[in-house]
Amino acid sequence: MDIDLLPHVVNFDLPHVSEDYVHRIGRTGRAGQVGEAVSLVCADELDQLKGIERLTNQLLTRKIVTGFEPVHALPETQLKAPAHAKKETSSKKT
Repeated sequence: MDIDLLPHVVNFDLPHVSEDYVHRIGRTGRAGQVGEAVSLVCADELDQLKGIERLTNQLLTRKIVTGFEPVHALPETQLKAPAHAKKETSSKKT
């Protein structure tokens, strides 16, 4: 599906494949246009959320919507360097 000028994408559930998420939200903001993507995420989808954050290399903003407060809070995540990344070492000269 190709829709021009799609200002919003709402994900009612996160896809199991991170690339699918990027494809979905890529429908907003095409050709220099502004767009917004909103995802409703439950604690059971934490692994999918972490995968999306790793793929996009950014932490996604969490916002609790009044009237939809979670019973189980979604923990904050941290980005880690990819396993294939080189570790920098430093040596001191004495």
